[in-house]
Amino acid sequence: MVNKGGDKNRLPVPVVLDTDPGIDDAVALMLALASPGEIDLVGISTTGGNIGRQGVFENAHRLLQLFGRQNDFPVGFGWGEEKDTPAASHIHGADGMGETGLPLAGEPEKIPSVELLAQLVREHSGKLVMVAVGPLTNVAALLREYPDCKKNIARLVIMGGAVKMSGNVTPAAEANIYKDPQAAAEVFSSGLPLQLVPLDATLKALFPPDRLVQFESLRSLQADFFRRLLRFHFRASRLALGVDGSYLHDALAVASLLAPQLLQFEPVHCVVETKGEWTRGMTLCDFRYGSKKRLQPNIEVAVGADGEKFIDLLCQRILIFLEKFEQ
Repeated sequence: MVNKGGDKNRLPVPVVLDTDPGIDDAVALMLALASPGEIDLVGISTTGGNIGRQGVFENAHRLLQLFGRQNDFPVGFGWGEEKDTPAASHIHGADGMGETGLPLAGEPEKIPSVELLAQLVREHSGKLVMVAVGPLTNVAALLREYPDCKKNIARLVIMGGAVKMSGNVTPAAEANIYKDPQAAAEVFSSGLPLQLVPLDATLKALFPPDRLVQFESLRSLQADFFRRLLRFHFRASRLALGVDGSYLHDALAVASLLAPQLLQFEPVHCVVETKGEWTRGMTLCDFRYGSKKRLQPNIEVAVGADGEKFIDLLCQRILIFLEKFEQ
């Protein structure tokens, strides 16, 4: 049984979410907000990915306003220039939020994501866990601009890559890594304590349409948003991927902080291809079992996951979270 309130003997871990909202990003944020016993969300840094930098920045604010958390922590605006790679509107909608028409009140202040990350690392020195569920542009820039931060980051959890299977944007590459392979290469070789949650694990995190039934009785704006978000994702996934359900890649990365036993991690050496004509963004891992030439591990990679237990945890946490908005 999932512990609804977390381990009472363990203090929540300070976490910053580096994200490009995004439908599964929105669900990942909801899961983090729904888990205060384990996660002390101290900030959100946005990065262009599923849609452009301005759009994902506004989406983060839209989500926080919807859930009444807009004054609780800062939101950073993505670093660098827009990447010349396709957006994922066919999966997330032109607005990144499943065409839900989520309103935005006011004009939020644009704090550069890298400055925000550096500030949070200093404030939570040695304790901060970073969860990066978009391109690694911000994280790489942080390590370049503020190299002293590296020794004070407790752990970086990354949703990205495909290590024993094909990618989802090209046969070689997963979308987050493909969009900024140079940034990913810098992060992978940085020496940070790293955990990678690739497609090998997240493709087991399929939210089936019949699990949405348990949310049908809720009548709040927040619950209605959640249902419409997933219904859009069901339709888009059926058309684009031929699957019946919603892959919640980013939420699984957050869930790894709540229930590490859901994933099977293996320490390996992993590099990112930055120049290949056909292999740009490929995450190449050394799985040469028994070989004396096997390279020293630099990352823990999730090679599998218990998708059913993950969906159980997700539904339980988000149902309790949404029930709080009922009148």
